[in-house]
Amino acid sequence: MQRNAEGKDAVTCVTLQPAVAFSGAKVPTDDTLQRLHHEAHESCFLASSVKTEILVQGSWSYEASAMAGR
Repeated sequence: MQRNAEGKDAVTCVTLQPAVAFSGAKVPTDDTLQRLHHEAHESCFLASSVKTEILVQGSWSYEASAMAGR
């Protein structure tokens, strides 16, 4: 928390750290993930209504499906 422009105590920055795991036959590319993230941000209620800076420091991984070898 810090003081905002009005001099009041406020949450001035929120950092989200989502961890997304994909599995299955189709592996998304970094470009696809960037596009999907951008599209989600454009439709995000929080991003359009909260005055606080929101940082996203997410990560993603691919986990081969346990069913892949069967």
